[in-house]
Amino acid sequence: MTAGSSKRSGAATALGVALGAGLGVVVGVITQSVGLWLPIGIGIGIGIGLAIGVSLDARTSRSRRDES
Repeated sequence: MTAGSSKRSGAATALGVALGAGLGVVVGVITQSVGLWLPIGIGIGIGIGLAIGVSLDARTSRSRRDES
């Protein structure tokens, strides 16, 4: 893993956390249980962010392999 791909994975994870937290707050306000849904949303966001980061890393390494 290179430094660039590590930054990209970190950015994808951060984006996932932010989106998950937002989604958790929205669902929490609707159900009047923010304390429950905020950490659930963050957890889901971390998972989605990690999946996006791994996908981007795989795509980058595949394209580098094809170039050489």
